[in-house]
Amino acid sequence: MTPTNRSTIVCVIDTECTFINDTPRMVYHFGASFGDIEQENSFNVFKMDYYVKEVIQELELFLFQRKEGKNRNFGYNPAMARALKDAINNPQKVKPWKEIIDEWQNLIKVMNVEYLTSYNFNFDIGIDSSKDATIRKTHQQLTDKTFYLPRGVELVCLMDIGANLFMNKDYMKWFDNLS
Repeated sequence: MTPTNRSTIVCVIDTECTFINDTPRMVYHFGASFGDIEQENSFNVFKMDYYVKEVIQELELFLFQRKEGKNRNFGYNPAMARALKDAINNPQKVKPWKEIIDEWQNLIKVMNVEYLTSYNFNFDIGIDSSKDATIRKTHQQLTDKTFYLPRGVELVCLMDIGANLFMNKDYMKWFDNLS
């Protein structure tokens, strides 16, 4: 009997977003990695690494403010400042939001992705029509359309998996040590 070559294609995404301003949580940096988690000897992945043109070019989104009484403290987002430098040095990484999302969703279909995940899934993508999710909020702001996840793909939150594994591991150690 010959061994079967099993493959499980996963897409892991991450977003970086604006914060503490009039337009909070707009994605300015979108990243995704696609790969087969069944690989043992090598791990070949395909990556997306883009800056959202409509967001990264709006300098007021780099600023944030805290309202403390009548006084306002202003500052800037240093992560966005680093992103702008990278975007200037790598202009091929700057794309309109619609192109980024179209490419991402096309790759999910073409690569037959089975699982879509993120470290904090509810923050990055959210389920159903979560208004707090950065991708959904950005999509709504920039396209005036509702964002839909591709069908036939299982959704997984890496933070939930990690928390459950660690919690259950510690719980079982505690439980096994009971008298």
